[in-house]
Amino acid sequence: ELTLVEAFREVLLQKKGRDSSPEDWRSVFYKKATLLRFLRARELKVDAATDMILSAMTWFESEKMALRMPGTFLDIIRQAELEDSPEDRELYRKHRPHGLFGFDKRGAKVQYFRYGGFDDASLEKRFKGLDADRAYFEQSGGEEEQNWNSAWPKGPGHRVWVRQFLLKNMEDVVTLSKEQLKHDKAFMGVIQVWDLRGIQIGRARTNWPFMQYMLAGFRILDNFPEATKTIYLVNAPWFIKLIISILGNFLPPTTRDKLRCFSDQAAWLEAMTKDIDL
Repeated sequence: ELTLVEAFREVLLQKKGRDSSPEDWRSVFYKKATLLRFLRARELKVDAATDMILSAMTWFESEKMALRMPGTFLDIIRQAELEDSPEDRELYRKHRPHGLFGFDKRGAKVQYFRYGGFDDASLEKRFKGLDADRAYFEQSGGEEEQNWNSAWPKGPGHRVWVRQFLLKNMEDVVTLSKEQLKHDKAFMGVIQVWDLRGIQIGRARTNWPFMQYMLAGFRILDNFPEATKTIYLVNAPWFIKLIISILGNFLPPTTRDKLRCFSDQAAWLEAMTKDIDL
């Protein structure tokens, strides 16, 4: 893999017409860990990985990241941090609890999501948002609205949701990066624990459009490949286990193998102790 990484870097430099890596934020695309993630996402095929990483670089530089979300990636993060109201920021963090807790066997922090308590549809309606959010919806139309998936979130509040979603996850990425520097090595993917305790079918159905928008509208899996090592879904009700078993038939083996779904506490504790210091 490391031999392929060096070959991949040379191909990328050639494609971008460069002799060396840039010195700004784009330098992250030329680092070994990033190159390896894109390679693994395309089964170590350099040509396919090159197409993928070039597309991701274009996406990060784009002035419009997704439908209804103008601005570059950095613009959106700055807006989330500096322009969204303190009330909206607090509302997101209070009603969408997740963060980094504890360490796995590698020394990397573990990401925990209290998914059973998420109510994204209700949260979206409670956001004040910015004047620009409301003005955008009053003025938008035409081709953009024709391409909008009717199953995706509809109100201006979803723009606050997206900004805060990206900001919170980028804060976690920065923390994880600092841990990597302490250990002087790159952790290939984070272990996530999704606690599904208390989730109901209706809540799962109304939450899904938000994640669908991030997956399809923002192409999160293509632009942040191999960001996850393992996902432990714990306290899973019967319908979640059924959904995972059905989805497994359509997922690539590498993705399917990352999902571990448990209803029984003893079972998931036993499984997690192999990866996480409990």
